[in-house]
Amino acid sequence: MKLIFCPACTDVVALSCLTWRRCICGASGGQYHADGVTATIGGLARVFGIHNRFLFTRVNWLTGREKADLLVGWGRDGKNIWWGGEDDDDQIFRVAPAETPPWKTEQGNKEVL
Repeated sequence: MKLIFCPACTDVVALSCLTWRRCICGASGGQYHADGVTATIGGLARVFGIHNRFLFTRVNWLTGREKADLLVGWGRDGKNIWWGGEDDDDQIFRVAPAETPPWKTEQGNKEVL
């Protein structure tokens, strides 16, 4: 799961495939692409991820050791929660404005947003 954090208003917004979402102050925005993995973010947005396995309901009923075994090694660099958007992050595309983009992002010949 990818979320965006806005440093201007400190709002956190979960990305969606269905619509471009913005923070409360409107300075940050983003949306998942049709593949449900890559995303475009804009404005001041910082993206962070929480591995989906970390959110499994059944995790709450596991013992400490079982939970550690389940969660180890998932996510970016083996972490369950991480900041994204670094230079080597091939899942995030950045655009300047935070407003809903009037454009489509293309990867090769494939429309992804």
